[in-house]
Amino acid sequence: MQRPSFSDIFGVYLSQNIKEVEKAVVLKCSLDMENRSLIAEISSEAYISRENQFNVINAVKEALKLDKCLMEFKFSEEALTAEAIADLTAQIRMQNAAFNGYFAGALYALEGQAVKITLKQGGYKRICELNFEKILSSLVREKFGVDITVQFDGQLEDVEIVLPTPTPVPAPQGQPKKVEPQKNISFEKRDDRPENGIVYLDEPKLFYGRRIDGKIKPMIEVSGDDKEICCWGEVFETEVRTINTKRGETNIFTFSFSDHTNSLTATMFIDPKRMGDIAPVKEGAYILVSGSYEFDNYKNEFMVKPRSMALLQKYTEKDDYEGEKRIELHCHTNMSAKDAVSSAGDIISQAAAWGHKAIAITDHGVVQAYPAAAEALKKVRKDNPDFKVIYGVEAYFVDDIKNDLSKLNSKQIGKLRYHQIILVKDLVGLKTLYMLISDAHINNFKGRPLTRKSKLNELREGLIIGSACEQGELFAAIVDGKSDEELLEIAEYYDYLEIQPVGNNEYMILSQRDGCENINSFDDIQRINKAIITLGDELGKKTVATASAILHSKRFGL
Repeated sequence: MQRPSFSDIFGVYLSQNIKEVEKAVVLKCSLDMENRSLIAEISSEAYISRENQFNVINAVKEALKLDKCLMEFKFSEEALTAEAIADLTAQIRMQNAAFNGYFAGALYALEGQAVKITLKQGGYKRICELNFEKILSSLVREKFGVDITVQFDGQLEDVEIVLPTPTPVPAPQGQPKKVEPQKNISFEKRDDRPENGIVYLDEPKLFYGRRIDGKIKPMIEVSGDDKEICCWGEVFETEVRTINTKRGETNIFTFSFSDHTNSLTATMFIDPKRMGDIAPVKEGAYILVSGSYEFDNYKNEFMVKPRSMALLQKYTEKDDYEGEKRIELHCHTNMSAKDAVSSAGDIISQAAAWGHKAIAITDHGVVQAYPAAAEALKKVRKDNPDFKVIYGVEAYFVDDIKNDLSKLNSKQIGKLRYHQIILVKDLVGLKTLYMLISDAHINNFKGRPLTRKSKLNELREGLIIGSACEQGELFAAIVDGKSDEELLEIAEYYDYLEIQPVGNNEYMILSQRDGCENINSFDDIQRINKAIITLGDELGKKTVATASAILHSKRFGL
């Protein structure tokens, strides 16, 4: 029996002609008039883009006045193309904001069942950590019944962000009217630790709507199939726009919030006179939101439409360790492009609150965080006058003494480039570090600002040099199997050596990158750490355990 085509059943409801859909056939279709829902399984010889799938579903839903319309689209093996892979990647990015940015401008190729993705913005390490290959392979298997392999090339390492010149924004037609905020909502102090370690969910204080409905769901589990959601999060961005309507002025209030597994954006229309009702929704506040989850055609993304909101009490983290506190010598702020999210102020305040005596700021190739660090230090020293900030940088180090760099391009130099920690010992060191940074950016920028060994030798006074992370010269030499004599020569150059938790380098176990083929387990990473400690002992140098910290709190982890 020939199966009916999509057009035979649903064609009358489509306002626009979508060629790929015409060839599709309906495998299953169930219409529940009582619950106003439709569930269908569609098979197509040609790929139907995510946008066209949405348009079809939305058209049928509106025409039949359905509350729920689910259509599962499956495709033939021949329908798998590079364009389809790009579209599926866009779907994954929409469902998990952590992938955003890394795939901007990426190129997709398909040869047989081998997918090749050429990155333009780096991020390969993070992509591996987030299991992108597994997610994409599973999605392709589900949609096309094909098992694929995924390879990456192009710009694998992170690249510096170059911000575009901002376009002047015209002044809005009307400014939001100032409204007296609602009275403050207060909580009783609590010493118990919430289950999530971030915020107390058992005592929400309602400030908008009638009640909070539904089971609280982590944002990472929210998908386009959800119609109603209830999520908590920290507000990190708000916007108010005033527009004129036939009924007068109204405000469009938009805010973004995150539970640190993912983030969502909410939007709502509200009378300017009632802005006080939502006064608790401000940056840094933790709120619980209940409402619908809908695709916004204007924004071209899914948005939360709040019906009820409640304020939540934040948990204050404590460090109860009574022994001597460590000092972090490898720490990144949000000035390290695509690596860290915490500001210098938050990091310094947290370290001081936990009883640490000092902390180092070591951003990738830049020192923009120094002014914020100095300002934060002033505030901290009001209660903790002995606290110190160690100024530093994670430099991109190249040995121009052993290697002639004059005829090499950026890609070739990249293979000779290593990470290196430079710490400031005194004011002389601060001045020499500024000179090194300036020279790297002005005279030696080759994909990264390069610190040449010859220049560092010339300007080493007042500086302390560390061997850095797995991308450092010493770690890489051990991975490459260099001789003991070569390793001792490399280690001798540094003032101290560095090791990090094995979890920092877990990505190497699964990595396809050159140099990682001999890293197959945590034991292999521990073996390298032990080798670094042994080298330090032989040379009488300190080996420092660092974290390469990028977060000042667990709640910012993804």
